[in-house]
Amino acid sequence: MIQWQFPLHQPPNKYEQAAIVKHNSLELEFTYLQIGNSDNQETLFMFADPYRGVDFILPLAEELSTEFNVIIPKYPERDRDGNRLSYSVESRAAFISALAETLQLDSIHLTGHGYGGLIATHIANQEDGPNVGSLVLLASLGIQETHFLGNYTINRSLYSLLYPVVYAYEYAFPHFGQFYNQPLNVEFIRTMMQLDQRDMSERLREVRVPSLILHPLNEGYVPVGTSNEAYRLIPHSTLITESGDGRTVKNQPEMWSEHIRDFIESVKLSEALTRAEADQERIDESEKPFDSDDVDRVTGWAIFVIISLLILSTLISEDLACIAGGLLVASGIIGFHYALLGCFIGILTIDVLTYWMGRWIGTPILKWIPFRWFISESDIQRAKEMFEFRGAEIIFVTRFLPGTRMPTYLAAGMLKTGFVSFFAYFFIAIAIWTPLLVGVSALIGQPMLAYMELYQEYAPWIVVIFIVFIYLVIKFGIPLATVKGRREFYVKWVRLKQKWMPDS
Repeated sequence: MIQWQFPLHQPPNKYEQAAIVKHNSLELEFTYLQIGNSDNQETLFMFADPYRGVDFILPLAEELSTEFNVIIPKYPERDRDGNRLSYSVESRAAFISALAETLQLDSIHLTGHGYGGLIATHIANQEDGPNVGSLVLLASLGIQETHFLGNYTINRSLYSLLYPVVYAYEYAFPHFGQFYNQPLNVEFIRTMMQLDQRDMSERLREVRVPSLILHPLNEGYVPVGTSNEAYRLIPHSTLITESGDGRTVKNQPEMWSEHIRDFIESVKLSEALTRAEADQERIDESEKPFDSDDVDRVTGWAIFVIISLLILSTLISEDLACIAGGLLVASGIIGFHYALLGCFIGILTIDVLTYWMGRWIGTPILKWIPFRWFISESDIQRAKEMFEFRGAEIIFVTRFLPGTRMPTYLAAGMLKTGFVSFFAYFFIAIAIWTPLLVGVSALIGQPMLAYMELYQEYAPWIVVIFIVFIYLVIKFGIPLATVKGRREFYVKWVRLKQKWMPDS
């Protein structure tokens, strides 16, 4: 209640300024930092990464302000009427171009850090935008295959899991203000949810202006392979790496400012290459598709993080987690055994927890309305016997039918079937299913998602047929397997025949 009634207000940065920007039919107050105010200096736009924030690149901007008029835009979130704006790269790039027009800047240079590199690349390719003199990508995000788990759908699914985590941390955990001193917040998640890098390869190939790519060798946030791929796709670009991690951008800004100064000076002297002057061999190389063999596999702590993410992704969908693992293997990011380990642990944990949730709920719920209208005590007993005698077959079949697993495992728990035997069934079914799906996904690659979507489209009908089949087995199949059941069925049949066909 205190946080809602007394929201935190950050004091404005000493460099902060504002301008009214109009784009199409929208109007908003655009805030930005301006470091250096000399009219005779060239303007350098710097775009921050939303995870690390504006303050992270501010020391570098201050270093460069002796030669350039540096502007750091803050990404707009709402218009003047309070309506939320799109968080997409395209929308933000359009508004930043409108800001440059409002400030009457005829020519600008661009530098993008992390996510900001996507904004910078988009602006550099705009035909109706400002005149761009050069492009610098500093530890920039790039193609989809090297970002997070390498797939648009899977990344969005995992980012969506952060919403409840962030809200719980902010409003349900006694953080004593520490929440506001860390980068993970709702605005960052919204940005990542609307991030679409699927066309980034083509956008990088379309860059025409002189380009410099900078990357710390030990950067943990963006792998160096991302910059290597950007260097390949922009055939006239220059790649420079330096020792150290990503914090050197903030703590050692002079290391990077020197490269940026020298590069822009070479652009002014017409010494830096444009796309038209690129070497033909590099142009031919840039036209080739992405090769996962060129990506360095992650090691150490990053392996643990990815395995943990695969385990968490089973909360969304066990099948999606396996496909994600397979795509990571196909992209060369992790080995097959690591993907298999993460998916296996996650699926086994979810299945066992579902079983024990059913044990906790218990059969009394089946005596409530409306369950008791459809399920009798004898039905429950027959279902329990079926699980005990046909448990292995049921578990194995449901493993291949999306949508049937949770209700089946809940039912197994509610009927209090033996845990040891069912754990063995879980283990064997998962041991067969998981390497199969991960392996097929690794072999097929990205199209596997489309195949899975098609499979899941028809899976509900399979589930309905399966439920009807189970019902018929419980109602008729099991009773007919006994002498008593066959006699009862014969008596019912005779009575039904006499009722409807008395003359026969």
